Amino acid sequence: MNLDHPTVSFTLGRFDLYELTHSLDSVVLEYSGGFENTWHPFDTVYQKQMVDHYELTRTVQNEEPTFPVRWTPEVIDATYEVRAVAYGSEGFPEYSNHSTGTIDKITPYYTGNIYPEDDTVRYGSVVKLVFTEEIAQESLSAGTIEINQLIDLDKNSAGRTSKVQSASIQTDMYLALVNGNELEIYFDEAFTSNFDGAEIEFAVNGLTDLNGNAMGGDIVHAMTVKNEAAEDGVTLNLKGINLQGRQLPDGTVELTWNNVAEDHADYYVIERSADAGVFDRIGEVNSHPVNDYQFLEYFPINELAYYRIMSVDAIGEVDFSRIIVVLDNGFKVPVTVEVFPNPVENDELQFRMFSKGAEEDYQVQVMDMKGKLINDMIIAGSEVGKQQSVALPKDLKGGIYLLRIAQGSDVKVVKFVKK
Repeated sequence: MNLDHPTVSFTLGRFDLYELTHSLDSVVLEYSGGFENTWHPFDTVYQKQMVDHYELTRTVQNEEPTFPVRWTPEVIDATYEVRAVAYGSEGFPEYSNHSTGTIDKITPYYTGNIYPEDDTVRYGSVVKLVFTEEIAQESLSAGTIEINQLIDLDKNSAGRTSKVQSASIQTDMYLALVNGNELEIYFDEAFTSNFDGAEIEFAVNGLTDLNGNAMGGDIVHAMTVKNEAAEDGVTLNLKGINLQGRQLPDGTVELTWNNVAEDHADYYVIERSADAGVFDRIGEVNSHPVNDYQFLEYFPINELAYYRIMSVDAIGEVDFSRIIVVLDNGFKVPVTVEVFPNPVENDELQFRMFSKGAEEDYQVQVMDMKGKLINDMIIAGSEVGKQQSVALPKDLKGGIYLLRIAQGSDVKVVKFVKK
């Protein structure tokens, strides 16, 4: 019995019909618990109640009689035994078998003790959260614990309003286990090197004790990741991906990184996100002997963008870098156009436009190499950065064509191939 189920149900049965209707007077329910040997009554059922119930509920002749009993204990938490004692005029009292169970109405609470005590996750660290009683391993299910990276959006951006964004850390980078009254969290070998300097936040809810009582309140606690390890009393600094990013004056985003073990990385995947939740793959870089990498993306940022690196080894196993935020530098960026796929294989031209600092609508034109207009349309300036498409004539011959995008006096022309 626990807080969610404060009532215990019993069923009295296997009564002799002759006793039930002629000589049985009552059945007394008793409990005994803790270290005492005394039995205490908590309910009495009389012969007429059992007869009336039997007559009302039986479905066939000579059906074995039963009687339900419900008990809402007002006793201290402990393990108890319950029995039924029948009283009557001939051969009584008679005793039933004992039923044993635990009453637990105490909520498990987080004590506030967490390790490491200095709130720093280092290489080989085990994070431990201590509760007031044992926690059930089976309550540690999906969503019970979440670890997020806290991203400071105000970093290196004087004059901006301070704001912090959280982003989930992949669950395959850590393992949570229950050990008695402690929740233990282990990180994989690459975590501290790839998340060096990051602030992470632990959010825990929904854990229960061994009897199903849910923990009281939620836990939210922040720690800092430090890429170091202790060996023979000496602190060793480890080497990690160390992803860095910035926006150049022309709107290009420059990402730089390195890795701790080139023989463990076959190639790197660069990913970008607008919300630090859903990431899109924007490029790949093959591993090479030189341990410094650079990736340039011409992407006019709307206030900010999030980036991360995924390293992939020869058998497909991956590690992620920490997430970084690249802030808009405030400069005006002229129109750029991306056509995909190129060559165009069907009758639809797909493209995406970028610009910054202008609000005019876009004029979109498709022409052949002699300047003959094939399609002409207007797209709202608010559609910047979104995927667009233009229908091409079904009888359009294969060859090289032009896509012209104009926003006010700013014009961009790109070539594409129609198969």
